[in-house]
Amino acid sequence: MNSLKMSNPGNSNQLQTAEGQLKSCLRMLQNASTDNEKMAALLLFTHLMKTNPALTVNSNELFKAVDVKFLVRLLKSSNVPEGCPDYMFKSLALNILSSFTEGDILFHPLLLSNLGSIAEVLSMARTAAETSQIFDDSVAILLIFSRSANGCEHLLKSKCIPTICKAIIQNHEDDKLFNILRGILFHLPQHSWAQNCSDLSEVSMFFSAQFAENQDLLKFTACEKLLALLSSLCESQLSVNNSKIFPPKLKDEIRRGLNDILQARCKVEFKYTAIKLTKVMIELFGLEWTVINTSEKSVLDMSSTKFLLLALSIIQTEVRLILESGQIDAKSDFIVSCYVIIEKTIEFLICDKEQVNSFSNEVIMKIHSSLTETFDCVLQFLIGLGSQEAIGQTPCFQVPIVIATVRVLCVWLSEETNALTDKIAQVLPILLKWTKLGQTSAGEDNLPTNDSTPNNILLCLLPPLCHLSADESFCAILVKEDCHVLLANLFNTLWQAQQVERVDYPSYLITLCNVFLNVSVLEVELVKTSQEFGDILESIMNAVPKMVDANSTTLTAHFGLLGLILFRHRFKLNTPQLTVIQNDFILNSINFLKQVHLSVSADESNPLIHWNDISELWFLSLQNLVACAKTIEPVKKLILDSSWPKEIKVWMNNCNHSSNNLFQDLKSALLPIANLE
Repeated sequence: MNSLKMSNPGNSNQLQTAEGQLKSCLRMLQNASTDNEKMAALLLFTHLMKTNPALTVNSNELFKAVDVKFLVRLLKSSNVPEGCPDYMFKSLALNILSSFTEGDILFHPLLLSNLGSIAEVLSMARTAAETSQIFDDSVAILLIFSRSANGCEHLLKSKCIPTICKAIIQNHEDDKLFNILRGILFHLPQHSWAQNCSDLSEVSMFFSAQFAENQDLLKFTACEKLLALLSSLCESQLSVNNSKIFPPKLKDEIRRGLNDILQARCKVEFKYTAIKLTKVMIELFGLEWTVINTSEKSVLDMSSTKFLLLALSIIQTEVRLILESGQIDAKSDFIVSCYVIIEKTIEFLICDKEQVNSFSNEVIMKIHSSLTETFDCVLQFLIGLGSQEAIGQTPCFQVPIVIATVRVLCVWLSEETNALTDKIAQVLPILLKWTKLGQTSAGEDNLPTNDSTPNNILLCLLPPLCHLSADESFCAILVKEDCHVLLANLFNTLWQAQQVERVDYPSYLITLCNVFLNVSVLEVELVKTSQEFGDILESIMNAVPKMVDANSTTLTAHFGLLGLILFRHRFKLNTPQLTVIQNDFILNSINFLKQVHLSVSADESNPLIHWNDISELWFLSLQNLVACAKTIEPVKKLILDSSWPKEIKVWMNNCNHSSNNLFQDLKSALLPIANLE
């Protein structure tokens, strides 16, 4: 049972007397037949509650005694006795309403339709005790609404955010007032920003100025409030240009304020908040925000990247301390923010040549050194987890922060090919073990869903496996841990899903093809004998005939090359003829290679054929087709029957005098096909 209670109990006899008066007051409220009688009873009620702090009253009982329609009339009335403030009746109504801490009571339709009137109070100046009380009562009521998504919907519908934003700027030290906005942004970030972008931007700019200028505790408070505001904009996922919402001044002020905190000797919690805000700003404005703005293309040196290097240095230190202490789950929000900054930094380095500004070699070396130190700690942490079954009651491979750690490690491994190889060799079997456990736990459904599923350990591993599988020692580890079995299952699952559900997974499938191509070079015997590679070949031979005339040229090129290599390794040479599936596959492979050749050599190229993406695949496919033709007679017959060799000879004669390098390369590659005749 919910009840209202004041502290500091008084004399027991006085309390008993007051309780009797309270019961009489509630009866008066229930039995009142006129507004004057109701007013008298309400005034008596508020007087009793103020003068007897130990009094308690059941809120449901009070709500039944009070006529809601009468409260609404008080809320809207400005017809007060002469000499009294205009807000007297409104103050009384709000004082009563603020006593109801139950959301269900306040969600009466009549009260919901007057939320705007309650919010209007926030525009009053808090100059006197009376106005301060009515202001606080309004805040208390709106706070209750801000604690649930349903309540926030009513606040948005009543267009309360502009009033709340203006009140926050005028009363910026009132944390309860800001918490109303925090609650709304937490529950309804997208609708809040979509409907009130200018008001929320104004509040953000107010706190960004405070953040840059103050050098006391207000700086940390402003940082925390900016984090709440701007992180909600990230979560809103609005398709807007954030640079148009906020002026350059805001971005500069926030960078200055963050730089002050990260350089200062202060509580580590303050630095955590600063790193979280740094992550949000990078998500909103890109990594370019961290450096000193320049309008012209230039090389960013150490001085212009001081803030980014400082942030990465702190991330390196704090991540190491947290991972070594084993507090990763308790501080997961901060760790994830660090991971996002690291990932965005790596992305910027990868696309360095495409950026308006690029890092100097000195800066790149500094960043590389910092990241290597950080991932040394990450690898050591994961190696330590390898001997654990679970964190708490949750298996390691299902802990979201562990998945996030694996993800950021894989982003780094995708680009780093030389550093920390010994520890990578230790952690690779652990990650593959977790993948197997995750697949067993998840059952047969191994489709990518979200970043917290066990499946995604393998999905995250795919990019680094591209170059790890090209290394003999790492490839041996992968084979020993039956990684090819996991990858083959994933390949078949993704391809089937793409066919049945028409879901597009080309990037995953292309990456898988690249890994299998590397394994086929280093582990020929495995490719010849493994059932998994037989299944992959069968899937490819069935797929390619359907893909040749489709718009998926790059995926077709990958499938074609891998299929030809697997076919060459697994075909039994004493077999007199091809199966129907094999025959269709070879024919369609020939047609695809022929189409690409005609398109590239023609004056007007086919826009569906991306030569830069598939040129190497095309040349390798041609080599493997020739190799098949030399050892497998039915393949040679199919090539001859296709008339391609004759067409190649005609083409060679027509472009015999061309000095174009590409044409010369094509001629050299196609000559073995032409000579099959």
